[in-house]
This record gives sequence, structure tokens and C-alpha cells, in this order.
Amino acid sequence: MNISDCLKYKNDFISYLEIEKHLALNTRKSYDLDLAQFINFWKEIQGKEDSEITLSRAISRYNTALLHKTLDKRSVARKMSCLSSFIRYLKLHDISVEIAFERPKIINKAPEFLLNNEIEFLIHELSNRNIPSQKPTRDKLILDILYSTGIRCSEIVNIKIKDIDLVNKQIFINTKNRKSRVVPLKEKTEGKLKFYIEKERSEKGEFLFLNHKSESLTTRSIQRICGMFERFLTEGKKITPHILRHSFAIHMIQEGADLKTV
Repeated sequence: MNISDCLKYKNDFISYLEIEKHLALNTRKSYDLDLAQFINFWKEIQGKEDSEITLSRAISRYNTALLHKTLDKRSVARKMSCLSSFIRYLKLHDISVEIAFERPKIINKAPEFLLNNEIEFLIHELSNRNIPSQKPTRDKLILDILYSTGIRCSEIVNIKIKDIDLVNKQIFINTKNRKSRVVPLKEKTEGKLKFYIEKERSEKGEFLFLNHKSESLTTRSIQRICGMFERFLTEGKKITPHILRHSFAIHMIQEGADLKTV
């Protein structure tokens, strides 16, 4: 297989990931970018050689080059995983590529989470006057809901007013790729949510959390809002939607919740 053939199969592979594997758009974009970087590398080294460089040899040299670059090990592992998937796709078309990857060793760090007293301070004790935001009630409520329900960042931005049931203290969570589910609201959270809707949420729109254009906040906006609260913690400690979700799980288990349920 030459570079032109590889490029054709790459495009077919990305379509295959969408139609047959139903992978999310962001995942397909990552695969497309990783394969494009590999093909560009292949073109570059081919331009320096007189004889044709095979796909197997190009992958082997690419693997070596990545391992010697100052890249995050997880990035290298992801790129190799992408190539592995591409090779499996080629085998479906009777194209065999014999190559053994050298994968970087990844040492899993202990997951970050916030302590109970840190959560208590940020959500219940921190004064709105100290929060550098025009919508402090909204921003604290975002932290509160992410932590107290354990929902994902991609889920909180999609909550609509119609999804909120204050009478029964619950929120209906809807996502494109997952079944709908109901998450309970703690009494304190329910009270703050009601106050936010009635007192601070002046914009009109179907989504719960809105920007100044009355549009749903993006996941990036949620991440920035979470990061804004880092100044109130020990220096160097991070706050992200994922860390809040993990804190929720850790604290549930510490309180005796079943691991499988969490």
C-alpha cells in the first residue's frame, strides 16, 4: 500500500467509524487528525528515501519517533491505539499489516477529588460577594449540581427548564447517546435552584444555564466556571467537572453506598 492508497482508506475508515461504529463526532475528529499526522510523517520520510517505504515500516518509524518526542505518554498511546484500529479496519479489506507497537508505560496517578470540608465551603459557606462573577448564584449552583448529582459536564449544559421537577426534587437528564434518567436533588440544592430560577435567571430560554445571549452555556464555559473557584482552595488544587463527579463518587462510597450503584 502506498501513501495515496492509505489516504483513501483513511477517509473510508472515518466514514466507517460514523456509520458502522456510531462513534461521536469528537472521537472521529481525533482519529482523523491522528491518521493525518501519521500520513504527513510518512510523506516526509518518503521524500528523503530513494526506495518506497512500506506502510509497516512507516508505522514502525512513526512509533519510534513518537516515543522519542517530549509528548504526553497518553497522547502517544492514543495515537498508537488509533493506528491499531486502522490496521484492524484494513484487515477487513484483506490488507494485512504485520507490525508490533512499542507502547509507552502509563503510570496511573491517584485520582483527584475534593474533601468534604472543601465542598462544604465552596457550595454553602462562600459568600456571593467574594465570587468574581456577574452571576454568582448561577455559578455556585453549577458547582452544587455537578457535585451533588454526579452528572457529567456534557449533561449539565443540556438541562432544560422543563427537565426540572421541583415538586419531587429531581432532574431528568437527557443525552443523545444514553437513555434518559432521573437524578434526585438534595433539599438545599433544590432551594438554591428555585431561588436562581426566580431571582437571578433573567434571560429567557429553554435551557437552565444561559449566557448573556440567552444561549445554553458550553462545556468550556462550565469548565471555566469551575476553574474560577480554584482561588478559594489550597494553591495548586484543581476543580473540574470531572473532579467534582469523582468527588461525588468517592464521598458516596465513604458513606456506605454500593460501588456498583455508584
